[in-house]
Amino acid sequence: EEDIITILREGLSVGMNVIVTNNQTAGIGYRYYSCFGESIALHCIDQSEYSTLFGYSKQSVDDTPGRCLIKLEKRIIDAQIYNAFYGEKEVHRKNSVDAFINSINNIYRDKAREIPMVPEIVRMNEYITNDTCWPVGIDYETLEPVLIDLNKIVSLGVIGESADKELIMSSMLAFIEQYANAEVFIADDYYGKLRKLRNKKIKKNGRNTDDYNIIVDEMLSELEFRYEHAVHDSDQYLYNLPTQVLLINGPDFFEATMNDRTMLEKTLKIIDDYKNLGVCIIAFGIENRRIPGFGTDLLKRIIDNGNVIMVENLKDMKAYDISYAEAKRFSSYRQAEDIYYATNGDLRRLKLAK
Repeated sequence: EEDIITILREGLSVGMNVIVTNNQTAGIGYRYYSCFGESIALHCIDQSEYSTLFGYSKQSVDDTPGRCLIKLEKRIIDAQIYNAFYGEKEVHRKNSVDAFINSINNIYRDKAREIPMVPEIVRMNEYITNDTCWPVGIDYETLEPVLIDLNKIVSLGVIGESADKELIMSSMLAFIEQYANAEVFIADDYYGKLRKLRNKKIKKNGRNTDDYNIIVDEMLSELEFRYEHAVHDSDQYLYNLPTQVLLINGPDFFEATMNDRTMLEKTLKIIDDYKNLGVCIIAFGIENRRIPGFGTDLLKRIIDNGNVIMVENLKDMKAYDISYAEAKRFSSYRQAEDIYYATNGDLRRLKLAK
């Protein structure tokens, strides 16, 4: 049943049309009705059949052959279906239909064009374009790769603690190590989950407030230096400079900024004043809970910037506001290695690249 609903909901995006017919609405499960884009009702003996298809309605049609109700652009209209094939009796019309199908099959003998699909494994190295754009995954609707430009997004939040969070982190670090021109600073949690990383591009790996302050100061100093050169020389100076990437793992860094106003102001200065100088802050493992409007300035700023990856089902999402239309559009449960990516108000479901 889940597979059929997926085909009904998403098949059109890959060129698949589905027509469902039945004598009565009772023979079709209620879960299917929300997936139908259009509905047609011929003459029904029971008035409730029309209401099931179109919502509460007093409209009905008589038993004239081909007379129907059809819902188009949210309007219910009376219509008459024309007789497309000649024949005085049903058997004659059936023969005409069969002859038409055979003639079409004789014209188009080649195998039908394969419907493009998202591959079982999305390989990141197949979609590398430059040393700043990270191929995060494949869009299920467009079947196009989605690239995140670390030089332009300034900040990225990853909401949720599922196993896919670790896959996203691994994918990001693999891109940085193999392809990116970047310098990486890691603000790890108390348990030092990332302490075993041996990426040669990691400049500092810290897991306490003192380390965090050193990391922020080093990044700020480098960005101030870049700003001075960009102002007095030209923007050409910024070309080929490594992107300054801060990876935040867990809540400890955010708690430190709540207790240290100076560190908070320096971090916000990086986001607000030097966002065009090749810097990116990525926060992993953001808890899926409501973010209060006080005491969490940095976390709220990262979420409000609008670049967010979610590894939770949207119906359970609390940390990021999801509209009713978006929740309905992606109402199916998230599968393993599926992520949701929101940027500039646009929400997409992706197959994560490895």
